[in-house]
Amino acid sequence: MDNKQIAAYREGANAIEDKLTGSNKQFFSDLRLYLLTATIFSDEGEINQQLYELGSDLLEAQNNGQDAEEYFGANAKEMADDLLRYFKKGSTKEHIKLSVLFIGVFWLFRLVGDFTGSRPIELNVLEYLLSAIFAGGMSLVVFKYLHHSIYAKTGFFKPGKKRSALIFILAAIFTISVFVFIQLFTPSIWMVRIP
Repeated sequence: MDNKQIAAYREGANAIEDKLTGSNKQFFSDLRLYLLTATIFSDEGEINQQLYELGSDLLEAQNNGQDAEEYFGANAKEMADDLLRYFKKGSTKEHIKLSVLFIGVFWLFRLVGDFTGSRPIELNVLEYLLSAIFAGGMSLVVFKYLHHSIYAKTGFFKPGKKRSALIFILAAIFTISVFVFIQLFTPSIWMVRIP
């Protein structure tokens, strides 16, 4: 599936979501986020096509006076998990592109910080590699947390404003601490000097 088709399905799903109301809109929004966070390394075209078709069915049901629970059943998570089994995995090229995107954004901010000032620049390649591994790992953790928190009713992933805010603050403190630790304690064994 080419990028134009993928974009068309995505825009179609957006238009459908705008037409949905109340619990139907919430159902579709949760389903969409659940599928997208679970399938970050899967075929984007197939996911968007399936979401568009599900949204079209839900919109038609809404127009006939049904809500999402009546049309799809009471257990949205079970339905979404069934769908996930049939999605094909993304290509290795897509995995690499997405990983490089996450790491590239982090490195961009890191490089801007390193290139400010008038002194010669010494880049610790080992530090950049460790930071890239950690940034990639943290991005996967964030997606997994989002994925599991969508339909969670109890436990660690149970949604709530206070709990989400606390988890976000703790995760930010942990992430910044690890990056600072990497920056301060990575041995200078693989240095690149830029005048």
